Amino acid sequence: MKYDVFISHSSKDAVMARSICKYLENNGLSCWIAPRNVKGGKLYSSEIIDGIKASQVFLLVFSSSSNKSKHVISELDVAFNSEKVIIPFFIDEGMLSDSFSYYLAATHRIIAHPKPSEKFEDLKETIINNIPKLAAAREHDQMWDSVAAEMGLTVEALKAMSLSSKEKPKKGNKSRYDILRNDEGEIMIIIEAINRRDDSPLLIMDEKANYALLYRSRESTIVFSDITEEAAKAIRKVVSVNICEIVKDDVVDEYTAPVRIVKDVRALMD
Repeated sequence: MKYDVFISHSSKDAVMARSICKYLENNGLSCWIAPRNVKGGKLYSSEIIDGIKASQVFLLVFSSSSNKSKHVISELDVAFNSEKVIIPFFIDEGMLSDSFSYYLAATHRIIAHPKPSEKFEDLKETIINNIPKLAAAREHDQMWDSVAAEMGLTVEALKAMSLSSKEKPKKGNKSRYDILRNDEGEIMIIIEAINRRDDSPLLIMDEKANYALLYRSRESTIVFSDITEEAAKAIRKVVSVNICEIVKDDVVDEYTAPVRIVKDVRALMD
């Protein structure tokens, strides 16, 4: 099983570590923490190593107690040599020993004392930012929020218009996109803005395959591959589509692009 976070802590900080674990898991992050996730049947040290390697982020709950713990420094060594993202969360004013300083010299530290619980949200955000899949998903959610606000709709109402719920991030420029259709049959495509565009954008749609190209400029062409069947059929029925470009959580450009149907879009991609 894979985990988002391995929580390393001194046994003397178990109560705090469990509180952190509970907060993170209540916010959708999966955590490995001892002794809860130690299943038995193998050496304890092997279980710890497996847990670290199965996790994307190594969270060090640092304190004066963990600073003296041989087990914690051993876990940190495994995480360091496994090239894990290491996030130190300081819950007291304990000073780093030379051993810890070696491993943490280049890491960003979260100073959480005197009230660690007030920094739980910052910790969660830092973890998400260091897990690409979660960071991308959050950016996608922010895109929906921004477009919904721009259109005066709720996010739920906007998503109800979506024709692209099965789509994934695409190759090429790796842009995310969503395709929406309103009750009048008008199509809107939401994309991530890349650079400046020309005044004559054009959407080229394959007549049979579910591929399309959006020509924004001579330097910028966006590939839409594996479009859902419903979305592809809807695009083929219209003469133009509305394009909404997003940067992070802001709508930065809106325009109309004519639709042209061709026999083989992929030939244009070669």
